[in-house]
Amino acid sequence: MEKNIYSIDTCPDFNFRECLAFLGRSSRECLFSIEGERLYHAVRIAGRYYALEISSGRGGLQVRVLNTRSGHTAREEIIAYLSAWLDFNRELSGFYRMGKDNRLIGLLVKRYRGLRLVGIADLWEALAWAIIGQQINLQFAYRLKRRLVKQWGDRWRHGAREYYFFPSPEKAAELSPEDLRAHQFSRAKAEYLIGMAGHFCNGDLSLPQLTQIGDYRAQRQKLMEFRGVGEWTADYVLMKCLRVPRAVPVGDAGLRAALKIQLGLAQAPSPEEIRRYAKQWGSWASYVTFYLWRSLI
Repeated sequence: MEKNIYSIDTCPDFNFRECLAFLGRSSRECLFSIEGERLYHAVRIAGRYYALEISSGRGGLQVRVLNTRSGHTAREEIIAYLSAWLDFNRELSGFYRMGKDNRLIGLLVKRYRGLRLVGIADLWEALAWAIIGQQINLQFAYRLKRRLVKQWGDRWRHGAREYYFFPSPEKAAELSPEDLRAHQFSRAKAEYLIGMAGHFCNGDLSLPQLTQIGDYRAQRQKLMEFRGVGEWTADYVLMKCLRVPRAVPVGDAGLRAALKIQLGLAQAPSPEEIRRYAKQWGSWASYVTFYLWRSLI
């Protein structure tokens, strides 16, 4: 095999096609692209760019580094990044065993077996994306994200493709609310984003700091100390970035709608009702949530 192509072993029951189905839920996504059953994405490692073509391979994934024949020099870093993003090393046998005794989980597993909780590895990006998505529909959130990234994120071209990177907190902290307002951000949302960027720049918040706290409730409380972060945002970020198993954004409109459909309810469950469901899901609550989101695509 060429030096710029390598295979990555994954845990059993990893379904790349199902991950692509989730990743492809909006045509407005700008941080990666999907062509057929191949995912194109660029990463920045130690100041160097790597354009990746990711596809399903024997026993896991095949990764091709498009812009260098010495891509193996960043092999471990790229694997670590993809593992954090696609969660392909997590053993899901316990989740699937739960499905044998739970009608809802069993139905979801039957449909989407092998789907992994696609995350957001960078805490700043996860918080910014969650703030962007507050109280608006998903497609409009993607539209705002696209404008933010294309206006202020770094851009790199390789061959016929342009690759974009999420704006750094340093860049975002330099913006004024009016800059974002010109791109249809609400004033409150603009202020939350800029303020959050400032906290990252000042060292008030970082992924290592939050990880070291350890306890889910304490992590949640820490995030909610920052302006613009409520319960939904905190739980979303803990679920998608820190992979906290019991983190469930109970007020999420999509989660409520999916439960209504899958359980055949007359009306969408309340946040308190979802908390009761989540207790039954135990340490797989975040995965059940993610599979329910998948059911809406």
